[in-house]
Amino acid sequence: MSASWGLLWNLQALGRGYAALGSVASNAKEAYERVAMGQTALADQNFAEGETKFGEAEQLLAEARSELAGALATAKTVLEVVDLTGTVKSGDRILRAAEAIARAGQHFARGAEPLVNGVDAEGSNFMSALSDSLEEMRAAAAEIDAADANLNTVNDVFLPNELKQQVSETKNAVAKIKKPLDLLVNQGDWLLTLLGSKRERQYLILFENNNEQRPTGGFIGSIGLVNVDRGIIETVDVQTVYDPDGQMKDYIAPPEPLRRITNRWYLRDVNWFADYSVSAAKAADFFEKEGGPTVDGVIAMTPEVVKELLKITGPIEVPAYGVTVGADNFVALTQDQVTYSYDREVNKPKQFLADLTPLLMNKVFTGAGQNNLQAMSALAKMIQEKQLLVYMKDGAEQQRLDEMGGSGTWPQAEPGFLSVINANIGGHKSDQFVEQEIDYRSEVRENGEVEATVTIRRTHRGPEEKIAGNYREGEDPAFKDNVIYQRVFVPKGAVLEEVRGFTPAGQVPQLVEPEEIEGLSADADVAAWQQAQRQGENGTLIGEEAGYLYFANWIVTQPGATSVALYRYIIPQGVQMPGLINKAGRYSVYVAKQPGDTRTQLRTEIRLPENVRVGYIVPSDGITQTDYNRFTYRGELREDRLIGAVLESK
Repeated sequence: MSASWGLLWNLQALGRGYAALGSVASNAKEAYERVAMGQTALADQNFAEGETKFGEAEQLLAEARSELAGALATAKTVLEVVDLTGTVKSGDRILRAAEAIARAGQHFARGAEPLVNGVDAEGSNFMSALSDSLEEMRAAAAEIDAADANLNTVNDVFLPNELKQQVSETKNAVAKIKKPLDLLVNQGDWLLTLLGSKRERQYLILFENNNEQRPTGGFIGSIGLVNVDRGIIETVDVQTVYDPDGQMKDYIAPPEPLRRITNRWYLRDVNWFADYSVSAAKAADFFEKEGGPTVDGVIAMTPEVVKELLKITGPIEVPAYGVTVGADNFVALTQDQVTYSYDREVNKPKQFLADLTPLLMNKVFTGAGQNNLQAMSALAKMIQEKQLLVYMKDGAEQQRLDEMGGSGTWPQAEPGFLSVINANIGGHKSDQFVEQEIDYRSEVRENGEVEATVTIRRTHRGPEEKIAGNYREGEDPAFKDNVIYQRVFVPKGAVLEEVRGFTPAGQVPQLVEPEEIEGLSADADVAAWQQAQRQGENGTLIGEEAGYLYFANWIVTQPGATSVALYRYIIPQGVQMPGLINKAGRYSVYVAKQPGDTRTQLRTEIRLPENVRVGYIVPSDGITQTDYNRFTYRGELREDRLIGAVLESK
């Protein structure tokens, strides 16, 4: 975790600024040395030493500021200079900012200790460690805000050049500290709510298999009902989804594409909508229809979450099966146990997962003395990568979750938005072998329109990546066709110009015989979704969902083959162009990754008109600028990506 401390306390620039203040207060340089020592101690997770060194720095800085105040009180000529230039007053504000940073360091050291080292008292758990930490973290955040406020009032016009530069670098350093610290506090508050800090909570867990992709992560093969109170997981009941599905008494028509595999809609297929909050609310509703209780929220997780947590807990023995499960063998072992090697007389294929889940969850959340910050960081990483999604039934809690980014909700009205959402329908577990490449090219026209071309390449590497297993004859997913229903989400108002490379609907396998079921009713959300669709180019369905337009088609990719599909469309008025009034324009593309996906590469190219040049580009990594008006981003799509630029007239 030392890299995290380096990010939070990378204050060398500030230290050089202290040294430059030596003519005002001789203690400043020594104070910086203590800050550097405190930073090193935090990097080594020696929190007591870090707190001490930041405390010494604060004392030295207070003395330096006292010296400055004394000089102002006794030297009339200095006061006159202050009135004219504000230089000495700025020096005082710099020292005040430094003091605030030193105090923040002390609070952070005290707050980080229980998160990293855990709490050894009997009955302690993740939640108690988090509660102990958050008060100090909030105080640290408040001090960083105070430092930021002081630095923003510094008048650097008459400061020496070296000090002026260091003040600027210090502002940047403080800005970098603020973001992860605020995120840590917000995530901590949210986790306390999730873990039942004030009242008992009950959650429905959807175990989504991303080897068989669906819009919110993967096929729902198992579900769990979890009760948690004050951080203690009281009960965990995991079962195959087919058990409650067998209790469904309502006859509900599925979304039309799912009719290839089922004539009725069940909980196992309920995660159809790209907006997780909509799918999760539907899951809670279906769970009740199938005899389950009303829950406080719905948590979706892929096997990637379990793998990440196993990296923290270490291997876990599951005595009933005579196996030890670790991060390296979890997926293969679980797939074998729940699909091929289970006891067919007992006929509970998901029992292995049911037995493993409580062992893992209790070790993560109730294990005293463990590195709780690692657990918190792992959960944050999984949320960021959309392997873990959370829905809260309470509207205020859900809104807060949306603001934090923990619910997978998309930002609205992004001018260059793109998301490719695949639903494996009858394609078995073949997605584990499919590599996807998204090539998204935007050509900006002088009138602000954008011509966008999205090329999607899917390569089925099953034959070369096949995994040894106890497969029944003909059941090896490495040799199964990959069949997906794909929705490509783009800005509202986009006009589709060209489509090619998709599989005609008539060539897509129909795995169940269509059946007319008496009493079959329409779900209101599905009906609205389907009624909003219209026919587009080459059979493409065009509809609206989650605040965006989508184009939908089928793609079937055979083992060892590559499918290449293309959309070309126009985004009217997609760019804010530079002009006489607004000297700088801007354009960005926001690419939202599909939950659960782990094998997508992204290439994004933005080309501007001849009379416009690129000013500032984000992000700083993965960018290649090939001309004054053209740049490209390349990278793995592990999380949502914002790529854009400030535009200037040439």
